Amino acid sequence: MVIRDSRAAITSSKVLARIASARRYCSLCGKTNHTAAQGCRNMKDNAGQIVEIQPAQSTCNLCPATVSPRLNHPPYLCPFRPTGPFHANK
Repeated sequence: MVIRDSRAAITSSKVLARIASARRYCSLCGKTNHTAAQGCRNMKDNAGQIVEIQPAQSTCNLCPATVSPRLNHPPYLCPFRPTGPFHANK
């Protein structure tokens, strides 16, 4: 019978959770609380409806120059466009 130290298991799970959260990055909007594969709630059409989309191969030319790394979404869904969710954050 194997007895495991519960403290070691808790510490190990905390470390794994920290590593997993550190790797989260959405290439569609640039936020670090989700990934593009999980779905990006910041990809909205002009009516404000969330649009499911996969990252584009090219980068958006509407994003401000301060956005780095460049984001991989189509310009018509750019969160920095005048009707986008990040417009006030420029």
